Amino acid sequence: MKLRDLKETIRAMPLKELAKLDTWLHTLLEDRESKKRVRGTIKQHEILRAHRTSRKTYRLERVRCGKEVCKCREGSLHGPYWYAYWVKNGKMKSQYIGKKLPKGVQLRRAKPETPKMT
Repeated sequence: MKLRDLKETIRAMPLKELAKLDTWLHTLLEDRESKKRVRGTIKQHEILRAHRTSRKTYRLERVRCGKEVCKCREGSLHGPYWYAYWVKNGKMKSQYIGKKLPKGVQLRRAKPETPKMT
């Protein structure tokens, strides 16, 4: 299927289905991003928790700093720290938040699972 055909199909979807698709796509992107590997097979971060709001996705991550002489080089990652992710002008943007989420961001109780399209 060509992208143009896919876009036409998506435009015709009801709002409820678009919301499901939006959630599924963001989860898919987050999952793919978390599986990205840098420097061979060494993971640069590990996602512990994710929470999506209407504009941003907040993720609690353990991270590798990249310094040559650091404990994280051998496997003990830093953190966990919160990061915010959003899309602006078609590009994924991110921001370091810190140990605590900003005030007003409410977390879901359970860790979200990858949704399945129905």
